[in-house]
Amino acid sequence: MTSRSTAIAPFLALLAACSSKPAPVDSGTTVPDVCNNQSDAQTDPACQLTGGKQASFYIDHLGKELWLGFTLPALTPQSLLSIQAGYNPQIGSPVELALSVVNASGGPLVERVADDHDPGPPGLLNIVDPLPSSVSAGQMIFLEFSDDSGTHFDATNPFYVTVSVIPDPDPNQPGTPTTVTLSAPDSNGVQTATPVPTGVISTAGRVDEYAITIPSGVQRPILYFAITLPSEAGDGGILSPPINFIMGYNLYDCGTQDVATCAGMPPATPSGALTATDCMANTLQVVHLDAAWLVKPGDNYLLEVAACPNTGGKAVEGDLRSLYDLNMEVLPDTDPYDVPAPTPISLSLNGGQQQLPPGRLCHQNQTDLYPIQLSAQGKNTRIHYVFTPSPVGTVGRFPALSEYRWPVPTRVADFFTPVAASATPPAWTDCENSQSTCPNDTADLLVNGPAALGLVDNFCEADGGPFCLYSYRQEDSSDFTNLQNFEGIIPVNAGTSEVYLSYQDQEGHWADDTPYTVTLDWLDEGSENQAAYHETEASAIDANPLTVDVPPSGSFPAPPAGATTLTGTITVGNTFESSVSGTNDYDAIPSTLDVWEMDIPSVPLGTALGETWELSWQISGGGSGGQPVCSLGLAPLFCDPQGNCEGPLGTDPFDGLQMLGTDTGSISTWYGGYATVWTTSGGTYTAQAGSCYCFDPNDVGGKFYLAVLCTGRTTYAADPTYVIQTAVTTYPQPDGDGGMCPASDAGIPDGGTLPRVKGCGMDKTKPSCGSQGDQCTANADCCSLSCSTQNISPTGGFSGYGQCN
Repeated sequence: MTSRSTAIAPFLALLAACSSKPAPVDSGTTVPDVCNNQSDAQTDPACQLTGGKQASFYIDHLGKELWLGFTLPALTPQSLLSIQAGYNPQIGSPVELALSVVNASGGPLVERVADDHDPGPPGLLNIVDPLPSSVSAGQMIFLEFSDDSGTHFDATNPFYVTVSVIPDPDPNQPGTPTTVTLSAPDSNGVQTATPVPTGVISTAGRVDEYAITIPSGVQRPILYFAITLPSEAGDGGILSPPINFIMGYNLYDCGTQDVATCAGMPPATPSGALTATDCMANTLQVVHLDAAWLVKPGDNYLLEVAACPNTGGKAVEGDLRSLYDLNMEVLPDTDPYDVPAPTPISLSLNGGQQQLPPGRLCHQNQTDLYPIQLSAQGKNTRIHYVFTPSPVGTVGRFPALSEYRWPVPTRVADFFTPVAASATPPAWTDCENSQSTCPNDTADLLVNGPAALGLVDNFCEADGGPFCLYSYRQEDSSDFTNLQNFEGIIPVNAGTSEVYLSYQDQEGHWADDTPYTVTLDWLDEGSENQAAYHETEASAIDANPLTVDVPPSGSFPAPPAGATTLTGTITVGNTFESSVSGTNDYDAIPSTLDVWEMDIPSVPLGTALGETWELSWQISGGGSGGQPVCSLGLAPLFCDPQGNCEGPLGTDPFDGLQMLGTDTGSISTWYGGYATVWTTSGGTYTAQAGSCYCFDPNDVGGKFYLAVLCTGRTTYAADPTYVIQTAVTTYPQPDGDGGMCPASDAGIPDGGTLPRVKGCGMDKTKPSCGSQGDQCTANADCCSLSCSTQNISPTGGFSGYGQCN
């Protein structure tokens, strides 16, 4: 066994000053054959050691047992026997030095140690152990050295040995818990350990024990403590070499039992309930073990500070340099939301923002719960929530945890509602699988993978549930810090009387005791959604009649005066591709989705080629510099008179939408190659055919749906309102590059380079590899693993055709 301690440094210095001859081999050189037995050690002065003085000796022949004597000086109950021995590592030796320490009758005083270094350079033997009570001052003890295997010797190079008796620097008495004395409460109710307890894990197997009695008058007390090595923390580095062990602790709740009885005699396991345990990750970290645990008033606690067990069953050593401080506080939990039954929060509809009393993460494994009571409404409403962190520079009653032990905190917030029980299927199954029972953004779950899907399922299957998860926010150091993304707007269905908001550290390790605030605002839903949400064809808003622009007004591609007008407000959700949500954030409803329904009329003077579309829109509402807080997303859906549609909205209403991108100048490709270019004038965006497109003649007399949503939200401070104007007119009409459509049917040249659609047959099927070759769509299987286009879709993929990758 090779080991280290404070005493190694001078020992190494002496060795380094020795000869620098080449590494020896077994030699027959004659040296005095002395100190061969215990009698020699007892009677021959040459075989006796003086405390603190280095001496040298030889293992000079096979089977050599070298015996040395040492007379004990005056002792105290905490005297330590310190022995360092070894060969000069710069020279080397084949001998694998072994040491036993015994009393006059041959009884062992410490555990035998050996330096099995073959084939490397020799190491050092280091013993720092308490002396047993069976020995006393003036007695001689004996050190027996040999080659561990008995197969090596070295008559050329000596080994060196120093022995001494030193006082134990650890003020704690092994086997007797040290009582921690707490001060009177300060103005914040904090009681501090006075004086600061200290200790040293000086010897192998040493366990420092501390007895803490939690005052009975403290409501929901928190025990905070930090174990630090000031010599390391003071200069920001670690000792060189690092201490010999990994520092750790165990905290036991002994109840009303006396702590000494609860502790027993180490290494016995205490009889109390293990409340917490932790170890530093390795010896290359600055020792800083801190914790804040919720404890019981009036109970006695035992804190053990010790070396953590080594992996592989290796012996754990002490280290005389491991002088640590144990800063400790007992403080009350003042967080009103960290209690088994927090007081419900009552909100008033349209009553303005309500800032709640501050909360704080003041202990580990804490969850702040905000139960929110609502007066059940006969209409749909919504709640806007905002978390505001402590001002910069605010400090808690103890330092933030985990600066050294854990990575940066990851705080999370969840907004969820109870799911009403159902007879069949089981409520949790209904919660996971029914959009009407518990909406979930399937597309987002697919993008974010099993973790997001598991999050939703965990709420559905939670104790006391099922609960429907509407909103999730996660602290993300790459995009947002200090709760910048902890905001959202969630829908509240008519008849809902309770919702919940929770806040915690995701791993449960972190706490900082600094206050944060939550602001809530209960608001009416947009006028078009108060009675019901309109997210599918079945629940679409009737917008008939669809204006017929015949004879053409001359405004094409802009709709004429008197066009069908659709108005609505984008309220809930973080929207798609937004700048207000992080990578891992989730909203069950990512945006208000308004589906409008219109009949496709027959256009007078139309031809067999069909009829074409006129579309424009405006959006307004409260963004920076007068800009709207999001862009509009539009998705058309068509059904023929027999009810054959291009495909219904899926189990997720947002999945499968063929989006018309609405960025100025961008091209949005949809339905088999129809291309749209948007132009803008005075805040009005107008759809211009980038290539030939029209309403399929086969759909005349059928249904036309327009799904409206929000993309790229930049703030929750305002609700964007949209106005859409639309009509149909005769076909063909001019396209965006000055030509006429359709060139192949009307014979009119078209100088454009965009794809041309012959006739007016809409491709309302999702393309497959067999028919599309190297083309693909984000919402269809493709001939390769992925598909790339330039048009972002609301489901996190792309719309239109692209190239297989």
